[in-house]
Amino acid sequence: TMEGHFVTPTIGPYDYWAIEYGYRPVDGSYTPPKSGEDEEKAEPQEEDKSADPASAKAGDLDIPQEVLDKLPPEARKMIEEGVAKATASKEAVDEDKPKKSAPSPFTGPNAAELKMLDAIASRSAEPELAYASDEDTTFLSPDPKSNRFDMGADPIEWARERITLVDQRLEKILEWGVKDKESWYHSRAAFITLIFEKTSAVDYVGKYIGGIHTSRSHRGDPHASPPFEVVDPQQQREALAFVQRNLYSEDFFSVPVETLNHLAVPRWWHAGTSIDFVVDFPIHSFIRILQWWNLFDRLYPNTLRRIHDAEMKTAADDKFTVAEYLQGIQNACWSDAIDGDRAKSGRWSNNSPFISSIRRSLQREYLGVLEPLVRMRPGVLMSPDLHAMVEHSLRMLGEQIDGVLAAGELDFASEAHLTSCKSRIDRVLRLRFEEDVPWRF
Repeated sequence: TMEGHFVTPTIGPYDYWAIEYGYRPVDGSYTPPKSGEDEEKAEPQEEDKSADPASAKAGDLDIPQEVLDKLPPEARKMIEEGVAKATASKEAVDEDKPKKSAPSPFTGPNAAELKMLDAIASRSAEPELAYASDEDTTFLSPDPKSNRFDMGADPIEWARERITLVDQRLEKILEWGVKDKESWYHSRAAFITLIFEKTSAVDYVGKYIGGIHTSRSHRGDPHASPPFEVVDPQQQREALAFVQRNLYSEDFFSVPVETLNHLAVPRWWHAGTSIDFVVDFPIHSFIRILQWWNLFDRLYPNTLRRIHDAEMKTAADDKFTVAEYLQGIQNACWSDAIDGDRAKSGRWSNNSPFISSIRRSLQREYLGVLEPLVRMRPGVLMSPDLHAMVEHSLRMLGEQIDGVLAAGELDFASEAHLTSCKSRIDRVLRLRFEEDVPWRF
């Protein structure tokens, strides 16, 4: 669907486990009611103390036979194999323990329930049972595979297909977005939704930059991964290149003139509703918000901190360093603006500017995100090491802008933009921190 909300056509093995645990007691207290007898009146049975707690049979979980018969064969097989694996793993661990160890948790009145929960938990490394909770899906979470509305294994390919789909819908939005005799404001709502979908797809890919795969498997679980694994450096570079080719290019927000001139506003102004007095569509403001949104995530202090820390969390020769990243993202935003040879061509005019308005917007948002990072005293938002690199990146950028301004004749808008950016950089770098102020007694 266009909304991006996908559902699976069938429930998975974890769901079968959850259903059994959630709706059927496994402590031996449940017996099916007799014919004509209410289930609430069924008397609980004494637990069979002779049952072997290490048994790997599904029947030892006290799952009624009529329930097992209703499950698909593969689900019954998963239940039996899962219990067998958990029991075998537990026995292997028990063999390594000293003889005088604490009593096994798989004894006592809750033995069956504990055994079932252990069987579920021990299978957490299986791809079909992958899961994440709410805190794993915030913009602070490091795992790029933990997302709402996206369960794909290849985020770059998924995002590429998603962007293609949105572009196809945008191409003919004036044909399908509004019916005959309807107001054109329906096209405005459809346009905003589509552009947001397009930008969100890029953001999924961006999470691979500085990403860390996480695992909740316990020690001794079969095929368990370590709690943290740094995303492959090459995959991080591919993600950065994808963001650069798409969201940071002016073509990403290229919209036909005819479409922009049909994005009308609603005119329903009465109790419970409101109207927008800016009746034309503010396209540059809209683009600016989306550019800021992505740059904020890409340059968030915690993201930079993760990339920096990851340099010590991998023994591989190839590392995606924070120095490489800071230079890469700055070049992605400013490559056209700091190209001195291109500036000297002398073919720039007001109708054909050296830097397009979309790229000028991206560069201003870049400075807007970087400025508070540099202004804040080292050690507050970022470590002193990170702060030094970010400040140095900004200083290098200012020098490159100086070179372009002196290189050749630019159009009015581009020259004004670069002059303003250079002035802003100079003001930020002249800032005196509290630590530089002399003591006064």
